[in-house]
Amino acid sequence: MRATLRVLIVDDQVLVRTGLAMILQSEDGIEVLGEAADGREAIALACSSRPDVVLMDLRSWTASPPPQCWRAPRPSTPPRC
Repeated sequence: MRATLRVLIVDDQVLVRTGLAMILQSEDGIEVLGEAADGREAIALACSSRPDVVLMDLRSWTASPPPQCWRAPRPSTPPRC
C-alpha cells in the first residue's frame, strides 16, 4: 500500500493554485489539503492541517518570519503554531 502525500498549495494567483490543485488531485497518492493566497493563510492552514509538503511561491510571502526559517517538525514534536 502506498502512503498518501498531503500537500498545501500557496500562491497569490488563484489560477495557478487551481491548476496545481487539479493536476495534483488527479494523481494517486496525493491529497491536496488546501490552498492559501499568502503567508498568513499558509501558516494557519499548515498549523491546522499538518501537510507533508508545502508547495509555495516565495514571492507571495507576506508574513514574518520568511519561509526559509521554517523547519519541518519531527513526527513526535507537536506543532508550534
